[in-house]
Amino acid sequence: MNSVFAVLDAMTKTGAEKNDETYEFISRAAVATVSLSATVDSFAAMPPPHFPEIVFLGHSNAGKSSLVNSLLHRKALASVSALPGHTTR
Repeated sequence: MNSVFAVLDAMTKTGAEKNDETYEFISRAAVATVSLSATVDSFAAMPPPHFPEIVFLGHSNAGKSSLVNSLLHRKALASVSALPGHTTR
């Protein structure tokens, strides 16, 4: 993720044009670097945040993991199953 910010900083320093296409390309590059680093089952077990975080809340088997995979253009970053409660294990 730091490399994405480095590219934006370099573009600012050189005066390069930043338009919608540029931001789209950079955001896709940032999303491509996303990975699952840990799973936790309580707030106490969560690691300290380094970047802003987004939380998805909902009933069991409501499609939260599928939404994450869809937003990140991945098929299996977040584990999905027809069995309710699968991602809490």
